[in-house]
Amino acid sequence: MTRIKAKLRALVHSTESEEKVMRALENLGVPKENIRREETKGHFNNPIVILEAEIQGKEALELLRSIVSKEGTSLANLEGKRFYVRVDKVEAYLGRLVPSSRGETIRIVFYSNEEIEKVIKNVL
Repeated sequence: MTRIKAKLRALVHSTESEEKVMRALENLGVPKENIRREETKGHFNNPIVILEAEIQGKEALELLRSIVSKEGTSLANLEGKRFYVRVDKVEAYLGRLVPSSRGETIRIVFYSNEEIEKVIKNVL
């Protein structure tokens, strides 16, 4: 049986709304109670909040399906049992799933007990 989980991570800079970034994570299928919050400082001592969450099973599989079925999703970041992808933070807040490699993104890492390429082929 295939087991899969997804770890999501987003940075909230002092110029951004933490609530909006939380909403972006929720729009990706993360229950609010799964979101962990950590405060840190940036290179110039500016405040940064790190929001991290983990989903697994059906929720992670559904997110994976949604991402890989999007036009423009690069599958270049497949590494054995892992798949790395970034989605646009603002678009996620607006309820849209848009893969992105630049700008403000939410980093997602999918982990599986099987080769991730095989899992992706099965969900498409």
